[in-house]
Amino acid sequence: MKDILSVLTIIFVFQILIGHAEFYNLKCPSEANWKLRAQVKCNSILKYFCLYNSVKEIYVEGCNGPDWDRKGSKRIFSGSFTRGNCSQNRYQPFLFWTNGSSNCFYSKSICNEEGQLVSKEDSTKADRACRCDNTRNYSFIKTPRNLCYCLPTEEDCSCYIKQCLVNNTLSADYECIERGFQEKTKCKEINKHREVPDSIEQVTFEIVPLWQSETTLKINRRISSAVIIFTICYAVAIVLTVVISKLIIYEQKTFERCYQICQKGYLSTEEKNYLRLVRLLFTEAHPVVRKIFDNVITPSQLRTTLDRNKRILEREYRDTNHVINGFQWNLLYDPVEGKTVTSQDFDIRLMLLLLRKLANYRISDVYEDKSDKSPNAIFSRIKYVRNEITRRFAGKLSNSLFDQYRDDILQTLQETNHTEHDQTGKQQIGYLCVRSVLKAKDFMLPEEEVPTIEENNFLVVFHVITSIVYPVIKNEYNTCTPLERNNTEQHQTHSSDEESKNLYIRMMLDTLIQRAEQNGEKARINHLKKIKGIQREIVQSCSGVLTEKIFHKILKSLQEAVLYLGGTFSEEKRLELQKIKNILE
Repeated sequence: MKDILSVLTIIFVFQILIGHAEFYNLKCPSEANWKLRAQVKCNSILKYFCLYNSVKEIYVEGCNGPDWDRKGSKRIFSGSFTRGNCSQNRYQPFLFWTNGSSNCFYSKSICNEEGQLVSKEDSTKADRACRCDNTRNYSFIKTPRNLCYCLPTEEDCSCYIKQCLVNNTLSADYECIERGFQEKTKCKEINKHREVPDSIEQVTFEIVPLWQSETTLKINRRISSAVIIFTICYAVAIVLTVVISKLIIYEQKTFERCYQICQKGYLSTEEKNYLRLVRLLFTEAHPVVRKIFDNVITPSQLRTTLDRNKRILEREYRDTNHVINGFQWNLLYDPVEGKTVTSQDFDIRLMLLLLRKLANYRISDVYEDKSDKSPNAIFSRIKYVRNEITRRFAGKLSNSLFDQYRDDILQTLQETNHTEHDQTGKQQIGYLCVRSVLKAKDFMLPEEEVPTIEENNFLVVFHVITSIVYPVIKNEYNTCTPLERNNTEQHQTHSSDEESKNLYIRMMLDTLIQRAEQNGEKARINHLKKIKGIQREIVQSCSGVLTEKIFHKILKSLQEAVLYLGGTFSEEKRLELQKIKNILE
């Protein structure tokens, strides 16, 4: 009975509150809860939006998105989508999309560390610039690219007190000069330069006593008894506590249920086929090729052999098709100080190239008939599959093609297990070391075998490059002029009648970097080079694994680059990828 009375009391009080309420101010979901709210409201992450309504002066949500706006702006909604300005303390350095945010993406730097002042405040596309207060003898610890100001998101803007001689003072250019000496400086003086008022850095709140607020005065006109006010507040607290606790439990259960469902069906069968073959190539075929390589060119003779044939390999390095790229050349002839050159750092492509150039192996670029069991045919098939996998940026393999590549590789490598000696009694090159590898594992890859954490990290990054990064690069490349595209496509290694989707990503990146350099777009150049470096590091991996630290760093770098180039890669998506324990499930 007591429980019933309590419930009735709460309902009665709640109705009183509803009767006196004039409006409900909606708050948009946080980034962590955005996806959940979108599914509940619209059953679609793409269509859901939550934006500020400039007419009603509240936030509203709906399901008729997505929409976008240019850099430095955001979208607002007042019956239809329209352009809005970023607030003073936020900026938007890339395209704004409604299906992931309600406000401009980044908060501006505050410039409130010791000795710092705001220098530039004139853009909603970029962060504030800071400078050191020379009037108080503060100077930059490390001189920034621009003498007068520093970009805190790109540089170290720390300040320190610079000591000057007696009767000397620090100029606006941060040089000690005689006190009273009038010198024309490159940088503006503080009193002339600070066009931005202190109110930007110091937001003042007017504190109004509760009994003087407009809302409370309205309630006081209707309810005069202080006891009733206390009762209402107490009841509201109870109701909110119960409702919020139940909502939290519901969200946690829903997220866990959704996450489990997403995990089980995260990739299609064709995507899993592609990643399984990637794993087979990098973790199984690679050690076998290295064993054969070390048997043909022994580790003790590797340095001597490379030096003796440097002129031959240098022609490949200088070749316009980049047969040997800069990274591989440094491994061979310019290693890190104190590090010995070793095949442990070589990827399959580099080892096969060295066998062809230095050991006279006839390794072709075609897929040799699997009935041919010669070492040359074995290596040719491995090379062909490696090129197909590292350049197939759809990230998918049909069941038939997967079975063909997998079975042919395994069968090809297993054949070496049955080879003994030729008629002269000399063991055929490379076969003994292959047998030693196969004997340990029989070279079969069980479907139920779970990848290690570091192997899984490598496969996740491979998936991100093919499914998220490549489409963005392809869209950027499609904006190039016909002349720029022709120059690139003339150098691609695929046949001329192959679809443009198979155009090698490295060649597209080179074209985009060259165009950005001509336009002087430094930030775009940095992001494109970052993608190129990560793609090269993954494709030329000599282990097929990534540590947790490097894995998280790579995902963060790719996310920043994709967002800058106008693609979609939300923080929630990145966190979801980091949580995947076995992407092949």
